[in-house]
Amino acid sequence: MNEIESLIVKAIKIEALQKPDEKIIAGNIVMTYRDFAEMLNSKKHEKIVKDFLKTAVKLFNENPAFKENILKLASK
Repeated sequence: MNEIESLIVKAIKIEALQKPDEKIIAGNIVMTYRDFAEMLNSKKHEKIVKDFLKTAVKLFNENPAFKENILKLASK
């Protein structure tokens, strides 16, 4: 996992603590932040996580607001 992916994962875990029941979309699956945070460490859902992180890294690099939000959350 590279540095940006690590920041995104950290931010997701913090979101899961702050908004556990809020929805997140990973590919074609809608779930809660809590559910997705649990999937981050699961080999069973590795493809879903990998695909989500690929998209999130692209957003991080292209969308200043998304990048700012990730950096803000990851610094907590």
